[in-house]
Amino acid sequence: MRKQSRIIAWLTALIIFGMVLIGPIAYFLISYNYMLGVLETEADIDSVLITQMINANPEFWEFEHERLNELLARRLTEYPESRHVFNKQNTVVAEYVDTLKPPVIRRSRYVWDSAMVVGSVEISRSLIPLIKKSGFLAAASLTAGLALFTILYKLPIRTIQRAEEELKKAYDELERRVSERTAGLNKANEGLKDEIAARKKSEERIHFLAYYDSVTGLPNRTFLQELLNRAIAYAQRHKTTGALLYFDLDNFKRINDTFGHAAGDRLLQVAAERITNVLRKTDTIARSTDGDDIVSRMGGDEYVVLLQNVNKLIDIDRVANRILKEISYPFDLQGHEVVMSASMGICVFPSGGENAEDLLKNADAAMYHAKKQGKNNYQFYSEALNAKAIEILNLERDLRRAIEQEEILLYYQPKLDASSRKVVGMEALVRWKHKEKGMISPAEFIPLAEETGLIVPLGERVLFVACLQANAWRTTGFENAHISVNLSVRQFDHKNLVDVIEQTLRTTGLPPQNLELEITESSVMRKPEEAIAVLQKLKTLGIKISIDDFGTGYSSLSYLRRLPIDSLKIDRSFIMHATTNPADAAIVRGIIALAHSLKLKVIAEGVETEEQFEFLRSVDCDEVQGYLFSKPLPADQFSKQFVEKPSFGEPIQSESQYI
Repeated sequence: MRKQSRIIAWLTALIIFGMVLIGPIAYFLISYNYMLGVLETEADIDSVLITQMINANPEFWEFEHERLNELLARRLTEYPESRHVFNKQNTVVAEYVDTLKPPVIRRSRYVWDSAMVVGSVEISRSLIPLIKKSGFLAAASLTAGLALFTILYKLPIRTIQRAEEELKKAYDELERRVSERTAGLNKANEGLKDEIAARKKSEERIHFLAYYDSVTGLPNRTFLQELLNRAIAYAQRHKTTGALLYFDLDNFKRINDTFGHAAGDRLLQVAAERITNVLRKTDTIARSTDGDDIVSRMGGDEYVVLLQNVNKLIDIDRVANRILKEISYPFDLQGHEVVMSASMGICVFPSGGENAEDLLKNADAAMYHAKKQGKNNYQFYSEALNAKAIEILNLERDLRRAIEQEEILLYYQPKLDASSRKVVGMEALVRWKHKEKGMISPAEFIPLAEETGLIVPLGERVLFVACLQANAWRTTGFENAHISVNLSVRQFDHKNLVDVIEQTLRTTGLPPQNLELEITESSVMRKPEEAIAVLQKLKTLGIKISIDDFGTGYSSLSYLRRLPIDSLKIDRSFIMHATTNPADAAIVRGIIALAHSLKLKVIAEGVETEEQFEFLRSVDCDEVQGYLFSKPLPADQFSKQFVEKPSFGEPIQSESQYI
């Protein structure tokens, strides 16, 4: 029995020693695999970060030693390791070195720039710390096994059995802990992989937002400029011709105002699809080996088409006409059929510009020329257009200075009672006396002020000077100092319009009933409900309201009867031919009858002949103004002729002109 017990004890001890050694071996293998995974993950991360540096600075990344060393110096573990960055020639660019004792494991990854290998990153780590830990664990296990063998050698069978049970429990616990540790390592490894995947996805999104439009998915302005510079260089190198088509959607703002920005974005997307399809179907445009023709969105409602390697100018005409035709087809927005048009400027390169900035600027100038030609057409850039654009820029600069330095003048044209020919008021008309060019027509600078937004400060200046002058005449005893001032569309849409007018009246001292504001039909009918609310506030102040150029817009009679207005002003285009054209005469009669039925006063402007005046009197027009009675006059001349001695003299005969 004793002999059998000892045999069992020896066998048990051998088994125990074998099982005890499994732990250190398993620990070493698991830790070794984990270390490999960590090195691969860190090499991937370093490769991604260095690739980002290359994208930011592809020419000089190798010389950014400080940033590279800072990148390599980051440590995730306590193990000694070395990191190296090599360039394409396998020369060390940057390194972070610890003293490593063999054996050493290494992992490396390539560094890329636009699908080309430009270098590599290598991470090395010594296995000595892991071997020491594994050796320590093995020594401890062997010591424990030796002690256990000594005990079992001297214990009886039942003691051996109990020891076997305890050993089994210990083994199970060790196995459980190894499993938990393995699961933890696997989870950490998966977390690192997820982090890398998320970072790559984020980088892709950042790249998309940096180079593509988020609404249409087309290349944006930044990407287009890169492509355009390449196309210009290609055309110069290979002696080929290309073209830049720069266009926007006419009156796109009304889509956002009417249907909302979501519908506006949808229209932009459909327009982009149509333009792209035009290029796909255009077989007459030769494709360059450097790339296909490009469609880009510049922002807002502006698009650019880049045509490369064009054989004939007629090919550009065909593409331009197809694009304009595609845009002219109706769009379906929220169940409504909307018809759009586009204005396009075309600049041929390399003759039209040596770089992207010049080419875009010249094509933009041609586009605005197309708008001035009536929209829904295209115009080619020329040097004359550039000169005109510079002239407009200079004019805008001078106009801004003229407003700031109070160089804007006001002229005044009297308004007469049609039955008595007595002065009942005057209209303030803006004039600009340029220091070098002399008098500039309002037909030239008013549209420029509207386009640039200068019309708001210009209008406020006109209102202030007109009210100040009218009050000055009123205080001298001129009882008919009723001044009319025109409001532009932008002024009428301005949020603080009522506050500005109220402050102007308070500052100048002019009573509100002496001020009449003239507003065009189109200003009111763009947003009729909002316009009615603003007009009611103005009427509450005691100001009179007149609808200017009546008959040329698209007033709704249902809104007209709701408008809090005092008078209608018949447009001069109807007065001009009222005595020679029965249709115009009928329109004038109809407007006067309509106004009187609504208890509104009627004013006729542009009266230039006695025949026109007599006709207006015969159809009961209330007030008249025009060159027949007086041209617009500066304040001092107006005072001498109508304030100090109110007589008219002989009627003035003249050609019709812009007032």
